Amino acid sequence: MTVPVQNPSISYVGNGATKAFAFPFAILESADLVVLVDDAEQNVGVQYTIDGIGESSGGTVTFASAPLAGSIITIYREISIERDTDYQDNGDLLADTVNADFDRIWMAIQDGNFGLSHAVRAPRSDINPKMTLPSAAARANKALGFDNAGNPFAIDLTIGSVLTPVLHSIAMLRLVSKLFATDVFVVGYHEAGDGGGGAYYLDPSDHSSDDNSGTVIVAFDGGRWKRAKTLPIGPETFGAVGDGIADDTAAWNALIEVVNVEGLTTISCRGTAKYFVGPLDPVIRSDVNIFGNGAAIIVKPNMWMTSGIGTTHLDFSGATRLSVKDLTIDGNQMAFTIGTTPIGVCFLLGSDPRLENVNVINSAHQGVRQNLSGVSGTYAGTFVKCHFDDNANLGLELNRSQYGSFTGCTFRRNGYGFQRKRPGPSSMNAYTVAFGAALRYRTHHITFNDCEFLDNGREGCNVNQGSYAIKFCVSQAMRNGDGGFTIASDQLHTGLPGDGEACYDIEYIGCEAAGNYTGGLVAYDTAHNVSVIGGRYYNNGMVAGDIPIATSYYNGIYFASGSTGINVDAKVYDDRQLWKISAVSVSGQNAVLTVPNWVAGAMSTYWKVAVYDAFFTFLGYGIISAESNGVVTIHSTPNDGVSIGSIAATQYVTQRVQHNGVLTDNNCDGEIHVDGFGFNPGPTGLNLTGYPVMSGSFNDSQNIRLPKAHRDPNQLLLNPTFDADLSNWTFSTPGGGSAVRNTSNTGGLHTRSPGSLELVAGSSPAFGDATLTPSAELYVDGQWVECRAWVWANGAGTASISLFWGSNPFSTVVSHPGGGRWRLLTICAFIPPGSPNLIFRVGASIGESVFFDNLDMRVVYLDSDNRNYSPISRYLPLD
Repeated sequence: MTVPVQNPSISYVGNGATKAFAFPFAILESADLVVLVDDAEQNVGVQYTIDGIGESSGGTVTFASAPLAGSIITIYREISIERDTDYQDNGDLLADTVNADFDRIWMAIQDGNFGLSHAVRAPRSDINPKMTLPSAAARANKALGFDNAGNPFAIDLTIGSVLTPVLHSIAMLRLVSKLFATDVFVVGYHEAGDGGGGAYYLDPSDHSSDDNSGTVIVAFDGGRWKRAKTLPIGPETFGAVGDGIADDTAAWNALIEVVNVEGLTTISCRGTAKYFVGPLDPVIRSDVNIFGNGAAIIVKPNMWMTSGIGTTHLDFSGATRLSVKDLTIDGNQMAFTIGTTPIGVCFLLGSDPRLENVNVINSAHQGVRQNLSGVSGTYAGTFVKCHFDDNANLGLELNRSQYGSFTGCTFRRNGYGFQRKRPGPSSMNAYTVAFGAALRYRTHHITFNDCEFLDNGREGCNVNQGSYAIKFCVSQAMRNGDGGFTIASDQLHTGLPGDGEACYDIEYIGCEAAGNYTGGLVAYDTAHNVSVIGGRYYNNGMVAGDIPIATSYYNGIYFASGSTGINVDAKVYDDRQLWKISAVSVSGQNAVLTVPNWVAGAMSTYWKVAVYDAFFTFLGYGIISAESNGVVTIHSTPNDGVSIGSIAATQYVTQRVQHNGVLTDNNCDGEIHVDGFGFNPGPTGLNLTGYPVMSGSFNDSQNIRLPKAHRDPNQLLLNPTFDADLSNWTFSTPGGGSAVRNTSNTGGLHTRSPGSLELVAGSSPAFGDATLTPSAELYVDGQWVECRAWVWANGAGTASISLFWGSNPFSTVVSHPGGGRWRLLTICAFIPPGSPNLIFRVGASIGESVFFDNLDMRVVYLDSDNRNYSPISRYLPLD
C-alpha cells in the first residue's frame, strides 16, 4: 500500500464511559502501536485490543474498561528501526513483500520527523553550531545554559559556578542555594529590564520571614534573600507590570505593606508605567516620598460602592507629610459599566502633604479629599502645579484643613456628574452637581496662587461653613456653571464645627472672574471682612432668563445681607457687544435680527442677549440660536423672555447681562471703589440694576462707603453747623427732653464751632430731623448720598445719625462708640429712584445728653458721567 502524509500521534480525554478511540494513521502490526493512559503504557490483548491493522486510514483501540473521566489517552505509532525481510538471489520479488518493506521505512521516517518536531533544535541559519552536551559527569545536577556563542554549557543550580551571580528574574532567585552564594543581582522581576529586581543579599540569621514577593524572597532551600535598602523600591519590585491591562493591585498592596511595616519611605515608579489597580490598602507611614516619574495609576472600574460612605481608592489619610511628584491618578470613570453613580474619592490625604505636578482626573465621584481634625499640628500642605480636572463630583474638598497653599494648580471641568462631559453652551447648567474646589467646616489659612477654576459644573471655588483666612492671589474663575468664586454658610446638620457659620477674612487679590453662570464673586450667605483688591470681574450673568430672578445673580460681585467689613477696589464691567437693530424678521419662535455691527462668535461663549427699546427700557432676554457677521437669530428665554413679536428696528440687542458691578444686599457695611462700565437695566423684578455699585436693594440699613467717589459741591442741609441757631430742624423731645444750641465749651469738649446741638433725652428717646434744600429729593434720586456728623457721647450707642427714605421707610443707622469724645460718624447709602420722604436724623437714647456739630449731606458720584439714573448715552457703544 501507499503511505499517505499522516500525523502518527493522537490524544483524547477520557469521560469514564467511552472505550473505543480511533487512530488516523496506518500500522503494520500491533507492536507498532503504543497506547498510554496518563503516561502509563497499556498492554495489548490485556487492557485493550486493536482493529484496523494494515489499513491505510488507521483503526480503533478498544479498552476492556473505559478510562476514567479526565484521564489523558495518548495513541502513537513507533516503528522499530530494523529490517526483517531478506531478499534471495534469483528468489521471488513479490509486490506485497516489497511494498510492506518500503512502507515500514516511510512510516519510520514519519515517526522520526514527528519526534524531531518536538525536539530542541538549532535554527538552520546557525553556522556550525556546537550542540553537543557536556559529559554526564559535567552536567550532572546542573541546568542547561548557553554561552555567548550560543553553545550549551552546564549551569550549577546553586549558582556556585558564577563568581558574580546575575539573574534574569525573581523566579530564578528562588532557585539560588544559600550554601553557595551570599549576594546576587536580579535584572528584572518577570524578565530583564521590566523595572523589578535589584541587589539582594542572603540573611543567614532569618529563618521565619514570609516571602513578600519583593523585598524578601524565600528560596527553595529556605534561604531568605533580602533586597538592599539602599535602592528605592517601586511597584515593579513586587511584580507590577504597568501596561494598563494587567491587574497590579496585589503588587501595590505588597509595596504598601512593606512601607507600613518596614518603614521604607521612598517609592519610585517606572516613568512609562500605567498601573491598573483596584482600591488599595491604606498607607499609614509618615514621610513617604513617591516619585511618579510621569507614571499613571488607573482605577479599575466597577469596584466602587454606590451607597453609604463610599470607596476610597488611594487612602493616605494616615500618612503625615506625604510627598508625591510627577504622578497621574486616573479615575477611569468612563470605563465603569455600573448603572448607579459610584460614591467615593480617588485620593484621600492626611496632614501636611506635598504634591507637585500631580494630576487627579476622571474620578467617578470626588478627586481629592482631606479630612483633618482642625487641631494644632495638622496642616493642609503644599500643592504645586497639580491638576484636579474632569472629576464627576468635586475636584478638591478640604474639610477642617488649615495652613496650606496651592500654586499654579487647575480645577477644571469638575462637577458634571458620573460619566457626563461638559455640555455645550446652550445647556451649560443642565447637569451640574458640584464644584471645582470646596473649603468647608472652618478650613482656614489656605492660599491659592495663580490657580485656575474653569468650566466647572457649579461654583469654581466655594468657601463654606465657617472657613476663614482664605486668600486667592492672581487666580481665575471662568465659565463656571454657578458663581466663579463663591462664599456660603450652608447648614447641613452634620454636627461638625462650622456648619451653618458665616465665613470671614477672605481675600481676592488680583483675581479674575468672567463668563460665569451667575456672578464673578458671589457671597450667597453673610460673610465678613472680605477684601477684593485689584483684578477684574466682568461679563458674567449667563443665568439670564433661565430661572426666576434673584438679587445674587447678574452681578460682577455680590454680598448677601448682613455682610460687614467689605472692601472692594477692582475693575468690574461688562464690555460685550451692544448694537442697534436695523431690521427684524420673525419666523415662528425665532427673530432674525439684522445688526450691521454684530460680530459672529458670541454663541460659543456668551449665548444670551438682552433686548432694549430706543429709550433703554428692558424688554427681555433671548438665546442665540444662529449667527453670522451682521445677523443674529434669537428665541425667547423661559423666564423674563423677550416677546419675539415686539422686537423692532431702532431697538438694541446686547450680550451685556451682568446688570450691576457690585451689589451689596441689605445691612451690609464696607468700602467699595469700582472702575466699571457697561451695566444695563434688568428685569422689572430687578429694577435696581444698571449701576457700578448697588446697595440695600430690598431692606434696611445699608452703609457702604465710597472712599474714592466724587463728592458733589452742593450741601443738601439748610443748617448743618448750628453756628447761628437751630433753625431748619424739627425736634422730638418727649419725657422731659430738650434740644438747645450749646455755645459753652465746658472742658473743651462740647463745641467744635461757635455753636453745637445739645440733644437731651428724658424718659423717651429724642431726635431731630434736618430740613433739606428744596430740590434735594430730586437731586438724590437714583444716586448715592453721604451723610456725616461730628458726634460727642459718653456711652456706646447713646448717640446716632440715621438716614430714612421711602413710603415704608428703609433706614441706615450709625451709632457712636462712646468714650466721652468727638467722633466722625458717616452714612453712605444708595437712594433708589422714586424714593420719597428722605430724612436725615440725629438721635439720643433715654436719659442721655449728646452733642452734634458740623453735619454734612451730599451726593457722591462713582464717576464724573454717572450723574443721572438712565441717560441713553450711559448705555450706548462709544461709536
